[in-house]
Amino acid sequence: MSEIREQVDDAVTIEGGADAEQAKAVLRNPRFLALFGSQIFTQVGGNIVLFGLTVTVFGLTDSNTAVSILLLTFLVPAVVFGAIAGVFVDMFDRRQILIWTNFLRGAMYLLLLIFPDQLLVIYIVTAVVATLTTFFGPAEAAMIPLVVKREQLLTANSFFILMLQASFVLGFALLGPLAVTFLGYEPLIIIVAVLYGVAGLLCW
Repeated sequence: MSEIREQVDDAVTIEGGADAEQAKAVLRNPRFLALFGSQIFTQVGGNIVLFGLTVTVFGLTDSNTAVSILLLTFLVPAVVFGAIAGVFVDMFDRRQILIWTNFLRGAMYLLLLIFPDQLLVIYIVTAVVATLTTFFGPAEAAMIPLVVKREQLLTANSFFILMLQASFVLGFALLGPLAVTFLGYEPLIIIVAVLYGVAGLLCW
């Protein structure tokens, strides 16, 4: 019985060591790091600006309904375009989709500096950015198998899933409130636009 237990413990140790080595190998891959960095900047930046826009819309309108409409403009495009986004991504160069959806999202947010108090513009910008994000997601997922080895795919996907979950906490719950409190609306928008620009360059 003790021999069986020792064999099981050895197997677990070997498997854990293998997982650790796979993780190190993935994180040493510059192509993966560029793609992963793009995800970090866009996910965290997107949640930061969503918090900032939520505060801004409520400040402009003092209306919970207006904030609800903002959230709908953020969520509805994923439902509307989610079914066709994957098909569209398969038809075109995925890397170009990653690059230009990042650049375009950054440019859209810069429009908010020109029309800072226009509620309709905020809604339109949020809807367009959310639509572009709907196409960015499948392109990003499709690129992962192209930048890592097959045996590293599970580990690479785990990093992306972990970051997807952590980005809401980092962006919306932590960095967003700090940015609104200490920086203000316009610097927040500029920082997020720059993050999207850097993400586009990483995908280049």
